[in-house]
Amino acid sequence: MSTPELVSRWRLVGATTGRSAVAAYALLVAVPLPDKLAAVVASMFGPLVGCASIGLYRVLAWRQETVAGFLAAIANVAAGALVVAMLLVQLALDDAEEHAPSLDASTERVFGHIHFGLDLSWDTFICLGTFLFGLAMLRHPGFGPLVGGAGMVIALALYAVNFATFPEPPSESAVDLGPLVGLWYAVVSALLLRRSVLESPPR
Repeated sequence: MSTPELVSRWRLVGATTGRSAVAAYALLVAVPLPDKLAAVVASMFGPLVGCASIGLYRVLAWRQETVAGFLAAIANVAAGALVVAMLLVQLALDDAEEHAPSLDASTERVFGHIHFGLDLSWDTFICLGTFLFGLAMLRHPGFGPLVGGAGMVIALALYAVNFATFPEPPSESAVDLGPLVGLWYAVVSALLLRRSVLESPPR
């Protein structure tokens, strides 16, 4: 049985690592980092996602244990492992293309599909985790149907967009919903900092 003090610590772990994961994501997407620094940030992003998800699950479970919350944490831990693989493979492929500018079109296509397959693997698990966390939040007073429902809708939309053109990568005109997922987790991390998420005792 968790104590209030232990759950409060998990709340801080979830909020801190969640915000750090969002910051790492923003760096990787928006800032042209040197290759080695990008690799370090990428290697940290996945574990931060996993730690934040476990912290969020423990906070949600303090009020009421749910199957959705438990499975969401597992899915996001798997997503964290897959995103590290995706990002490091992408960096390695970019380096290979940079040092072999005469690659033929078929080889470049293979490289692109390797990255796309890993990207879809990560998206599959982060969409599942986000949807299930949203479901677990619907009746939680610290989050409620607005936050929970938004997470579920965003997760479904991201999954649909990314798999619409499979096995081909989405066209450049496709809407990138990844930042919306990051924004949703940023909001969730901010809400975790409020002590009100722990006010309801466990049942």
